[in-house]
Amino acid sequence: KALSLKKDYPEALIVSGKLYIIENNFKEGINILEKAIKLNSNLPLAYIYEGEAFYKSGDKARAKTLFKQASSYKDEHIAASANMWLRKIDGEKPEIEQKIQQYLDSAETFMEQLDYVSAGQAYQNIITINPDDDRGYFGMGQIHNLKKNNDLAINYFNKAIECNPLNTEAMCNIASIYINSNDHNQANKYLFMAQEAGSSEPNIHYLLGILYDKKGQKQEALKELNLYM
Repeated sequence: KALSLKKDYPEALIVSGKLYIIENNFKEGINILEKAIKLNSNLPLAYIYEGEAFYKSGDKARAKTLFKQASSYKDEHIAASANMWLRKIDGEKPEIEQKIQQYLDSAETFMEQLDYVSAGQAYQNIITINPDDDRGYFGMGQIHNLKKNNDLAINYFNKAIECNPLNTEAMCNIASIYINSNDHNQANKYLFMAQEAGSSEPNIHYLLGILYDKKGQKQEALKELNLYM
């Protein structure tokens, strides 16, 4: 709808490109992100997402070029994310990535079976073989979140964010914990971080709606919940 109203809208193209990447349609994602860059070459998030698409489609050389380009920007979130990807590519060995994927698959199965002990071991194995990979920490955060171990969950989610400053899902999970514990200032801090990271994550609006409602700001809550829907 946005693009039908305004064809030259690079921000809308960037979000569309990211959605195609989530669906593993890397070719279409790259095509759309290239269009965004042609419209405005000064939007570094496009380079991050396009680098991710090339990385996941197997072209690590092209991905590295794009991440290097993104790392030159002054935006601290973008630069940190680009450097994370560059460290990942430079230190990556195919056999390690294969092991990580096996552990992720195992952890997902264990989580579905509510076997948090075995899932936790799988995530810890990821942390052991690659401490710079946010997926192990994020998984551990999910487990402790489900078990209501709030302090541990926040600690692990923060470690995931340190590894990947664009991990807005981790930021939203921390915000949700703080909302439930009525720490509105901390919840607002992490939701602001998620917005600053340039996320299209709809849960940001949902959580902002809940937060505003708890603070008695009904109109602001309705606005955010409508955006979420």
